[in-house]
Amino acid sequence: MRAVATVLALLATTLLMGCEGDVLRFTIVTGGALELAQGETHDGTVVLLDGLVSVPAGASVAGPVVVLGGSLAVGGVIDGDVTALAGHVTLRGGALVAGDLRIAGELDRHPEARVGGEVTLGAAVPAELADGLRGEPAGWWATLLRIVALGLGAGLLARVFPRAARNVAHAAGRHPLVAGSLGLLSMVVLLVLVVVMAFTVVLIPVSLLAFALAAVTVVLGWFGLGTALGQALARRSGRSWTLARTATLGTMAFAALLAVIERIPFAWGLLPIVISAVGLGAVVLTGFGVRRFVPSTVDDESSA
Repeated sequence: MRAVATVLALLATTLLMGCEGDVLRFTIVTGGALELAQGETHDGTVVLLDGLVSVPAGASVAGPVVVLGGSLAVGGVIDGDVTALAGHVTLRGGALVAGDLRIAGELDRHPEARVGGEVTLGAAVPAELADGLRGEPAGWWATLLRIVALGLGAGLLARVFPRAARNVAHAAGRHPLVAGSLGLLSMVVLLVLVVVMAFTVVLIPVSLLAFALAAVTVVLGWFGLGTALGQALARRSGRSWTLARTATLGTMAFAALLAVIERIPFAWGLLPIVISAVGLGAVVLTGFGVRRFVPSTVDDESSA
């Protein structure tokens, strides 16, 4: 999807200092529709990957909206920025975007629709960036190549950096809730940051670099999840595999499972994101495998 843990932390801190606090509460729309009722207020950031988000007259979104695909229809209020790398945005009469409006996709704006901030249209955003952020499933041959490449990459990493491979696999396999929570927050923070920077011509190279670093981090997380899966398979089979073989076979099995999930209409949009978030969080928790993650515990004796 998504380098050094310090870079991710700095990027996240920069965004949290510069954007609305509601970025910590977010909704990802990957298909279907998010239709607000008249008088309803939706809190937090909305990230639209595919489908429809409808904000009719009398309804509002108390946060920014990021569009990477699908359609956004606004007749009410967006109390934040609207940023679209792709997809279609419709602003009906009476619509209000309190923040900035940045559109690289299609825009249908009624003359009476209001924008409180700056309007940027036709930004020079590379199409590859929007396609990569949406994460659309590849063809079967490309998927097979990806499975093999990921398995070989994981095996090579485990052979060259065995300690890092073990640490990331341990965090992903033993602490998925902690890793997943941190990973989801990092994904949303980096996603919004990359999109915002992409609309500033000077920062387009920086946004591409940030996206590349995030993608590397996600792949390393897949390696960790695959290694953890390989360890589980080895235990169940009662065999003793080398770490490199464990990482290779486990990552290939993990990548194949992920490819199948991606093709399930109701699941591919959200479940792979959650799974990848666990791996990404494991990478961050371990400082890219430098240290072993040990959850903090409360010392009852010292606190008594």
